[in-house]
Amino acid sequence: MKDIRECAELYSTLLYKDYIFTLEGDIRFKLFFKDRNFAHLLGLGKLFDIEQLQTQVPAKIYKDILDGDITHKMIFNSYNYNRIENRIQHFEEITNMLDADKCKIIIDFDPKLVPNTELKNTEYILYRPIKNGYAHFTIGNKGHGVYPETFFYENTKRYVSGQHLLDVQNIEVKELRRKIHK
Repeated sequence: MKDIRECAELYSTLLYKDYIFTLEGDIRFKLFFKDRNFAHLLGLGKLFDIEQLQTQVPAKIYKDILDGDITHKMIFNSYNYNRIENRIQHFEEITNMLDADKCKIIIDFDPKLVPNTELKNTEYILYRPIKNGYAHFTIGNKGHGVYPETFFYENTKRYVSGQHLLDVQNIEVKELRRKIHK
């Protein structure tokens, strides 16, 4: 992807749908993307020097990016842009990972196998090799259901090695009706 707005536009194609995963062993779960998940998926909270990203609620950040009130130039000029640059560049991989034929999945992610990880609520990680590394889309579970947690790219296998891996057999996508706000 070229910029943050392209990422937001791509993300809009994921909204208002249920993604029903069927894994080996007849393991199933359902995932639903919300506008408020976007900022965290891209790690925008890591850009501490951009006040709007620190003071706005996540759904408003997403809307402001789509509306052009938060621009790629603002993001690019952050002192911490290098911390999220790979996420923006590879964000389109998230759609490939929602195709059962193009990804693998880690279930029951064990954070103890990954020193210094912040992924404490991660249950699943969809991943796929790209270029010289791996794109990772993590799915969390805080006990009240699964949710899109984060997305990142790394050129190591540290999140994959030693984990419980399964094949994704199917991902069914169900379009939902959009809520109309008055």
